[in-house]
Amino acid sequence: MDQENTNKIQFEKNDDSVVVIIGSGAGGGTLANELAQQGIKVVLLEAGDWHTQTDFIADEWPSFTQLAWLDPRTTSGTWRVAKDFPTLPAWVCKTVGGTTVHWAGASLRIQPHEFQTRTVYGDIPGANLLDWPITRADLDPFYDLAEKKMGVTRTNGIPGLPGNNNFKVLYNGATKLGYKEVSTGRMAINSEPRDSRTHCYQRGFCFQGCRTGAKWSTLYTEIPKAMATGKCEVRAKAQVVRIEHDAQGKATAVLYVDGEGNLQRQRARVVALAANSIETPRLLLLSASAMFPDGLANSSGQVGRNYMRHLTASVYATFPNRVEMFKGTTMAGIVGDEARLDPKRGFVGGYHMETRDHRAMCKIYASSDPILYESRTRSVRIHGVVTTLRLENMFWQVIQEIANNEHMTTSHFIEKLYDELAEERGEITNFSSFLRVCCLIYMQTVKPFQNEGTSQRAIGGVIADRGASASVLPLR
Repeated sequence: MDQENTNKIQFEKNDDSVVVIIGSGAGGGTLANELAQQGIKVVLLEAGDWHTQTDFIADEWPSFTQLAWLDPRTTSGTWRVAKDFPTLPAWVCKTVGGTTVHWAGASLRIQPHEFQTRTVYGDIPGANLLDWPITRADLDPFYDLAEKKMGVTRTNGIPGLPGNNNFKVLYNGATKLGYKEVSTGRMAINSEPRDSRTHCYQRGFCFQGCRTGAKWSTLYTEIPKAMATGKCEVRAKAQVVRIEHDAQGKATAVLYVDGEGNLQRQRARVVALAANSIETPRLLLLSASAMFPDGLANSSGQVGRNYMRHLTASVYATFPNRVEMFKGTTMAGIVGDEARLDPKRGFVGGYHMETRDHRAMCKIYASSDPILYESRTRSVRIHGVVTTLRLENMFWQVIQEIANNEHMTTSHFIEKLYDELAEERGEITNFSSFLRVCCLIYMQTVKPFQNEGTSQRAIGGVIADRGASASVLPLR
């Protein structure tokens, strides 16, 4: 999309009457539209590029490199992410529309008791809990507004999405076990034409950007409406590096690096920071000053702390008959019975069970060959230097197979990967994790689709089967 042709207005960088919004996702993109509709001038800054429905890539790995925030990260501490994925602690997007381009569309309300975790859960060792200063009742009117705007299914008379084969397997199993709250869920995906957007065609590439526009994303809902008012200018490839303030401590300007690598300064009457879970605290801390030595909005000292991941436990299985679970929405169904608060179960809080598609259909027969999961330490030479790598056996087998396909020795292949990584990212902090991810990607996206006419193909203990019924490898 040609940004110059879509912006109806371009504000001067010294115009201090504009509201500057950092981030164009669910928060920033929506806020931009709400303000613009009221006649308020808005400059919307997005660090990523401007992709459109026509250039979304219906291929998992290329799409990941197109949409994901892949700038080098540093991760420390003893938590598992620091060991397994030190340079990619979270999957967020760097593109106009933010992570609303990538998300599955699931739109659930936080339960009332979750607003009072300290009171309800009590003192949990190792947890830093506080009650929210607001209640679920306070938020319910805004939930209503959001569900209407986004067209969330199973709310406001909007029918649910149809169930694909993946959902039918879940439904049959769950209901036989006595579960009652089993459905295709509350999804911000059109089950019927709405808001000048079509219904869902069940293409199955929700994570890669919805080409039909059925899934709600600020990219083609809020942002175009904001720009149509002539009050909102979107600047893509504008990565903010600092927020400035005046002597009274009020934000007055934003420094950002444009697409050509030049440092720019945009003045502002108000700055709204809506840059997701990592960039928001990072920018607040980077904007430290003599008045705010610990960063902006950080009188509590809690900015950048208490990071909580989206915890997911995965269970995989195979079925005797074809399910073709890759057909349909990415999150095809949900079981809500276990989301209740019931401490008698031995834990606080609850959980949902979802069914998800894994298009590559990788199957690891761990039950019959558990040795695949065992880790081994091996020594390889990288440019003459002996390097120790610790990987699960199945990954060593995959590396050996790829090396054979490339007509290389295993050491030569590993050395090649090392050089490519060093050229791309500089210092390498955890090469074993990089190799592990490469193997997962190979098993998930490359190998299963190399030979369209091949129904099954052995991959060193791994079997890729396009016609398989389920996946047993947690990759998402």
